Parts: sequence; structure tokens; C-alpha cells
Amino acid sequence: RLTGYTADEAVGQTPGILKSGRHDRTFYEHLWNTVLSGDVWRGKLINRRKYGSLYTEEQTITPVADRNGRLTHFVAIKQDITEQHEMAQALVESEVRHRTIMESTNDAIITADSDGTILFWNRAAETMFGYTAEETVGKKTLYALVPPDYHDAKRRGMEVFAKTGQG
Repeated sequence: RLTGYTADEAVGQTPGILKSGRHDRTFYEHLWNTVLSGDVWRGKLINRRKYGSLYTEEQTITPVADRNGRLTHFVAIKQDITEQHEMAQALVESEVRHRTIMESTNDAIITADSDGTILFWNRAAETMFGYTAEETVGKKTLYALVPPDYHDAKRRGMEVFAKTGQG
């Protein structure tokens, strides 16, 4: 089901029939050097199904040896993680877009948790309040750095930032 190959088509073939072209020779050399030395290899691969679509799999390959310690075969346990991989990639792309918007606005944007620990401080906030993000993020200093009119968001809402931020 995962690869699109039937057992008859796959038996006797090497795993190379699944190569996507997304990994370089060094990647495969490391994988094979690991298992041929008797160690377990764990990692992620992008492979190609029989009809050409790509999928991402998490894989564990365990070498199996006979009584004399000679490797006789390998057992691979594979899990299709294509959906999780795509969701993680989408999350990263969303974060980049979000951060770009937050950094490119002329309005000061500051986020903090309920204890006042600053989580985000954009360039406009640096200009408005005179502190850099490095000086503020991760510190419980919101209420000390930002005048009370600015951090009364629970009572007044975020309007305060837009009104005061305009000058």
C-alpha cells in the first residue's frame, strides 16, 4: 500500500527502486555503512512510489546476523509520515509569513504571557520604546518597560496600541 508495488514486483528488488533522487550519495553511504557495521539506522527518507508520487517515511533498519555474527539480512520498519511532514512544513511557512508581517509593520507589536513575560517585540516597538528585542524578549519586564496606558489590554483591548502608536 505504501509504495504501490505488489509483493511479486518488489521481492528480489533492492530498495533502490524507491529512490526519489532527493538524497545524495553521501546520505545512502552513511545509511549503508551504519547497517553493514551491524548498527541500527534510524532516519527519514523521501521515497518514490511505483507511479511517481513522493512520500516521506520514518524508517528503522536493523541488521540481522546469523550465529556466527555474519549479516544475513535487514529488517526495515517504515512509517509514512508524509502528512505530518507536510503539516510541519506548512507550520514553518506560516511562521515565516507571520513573522514577516509582524516585523514589517510600522505599529509596535508586543506579545506577552499572563505573567508579563515578553514573548515578541518587533522593530516598531524598539523604535517606540527604545529597547531592543534582545533586551526584552524572555524577561518579565513588560509592565516596567511599557507605560500603563499600553498594557491595559484586558480592560481596553488592543485599540490602545493603535491609538497611541500613531503618535
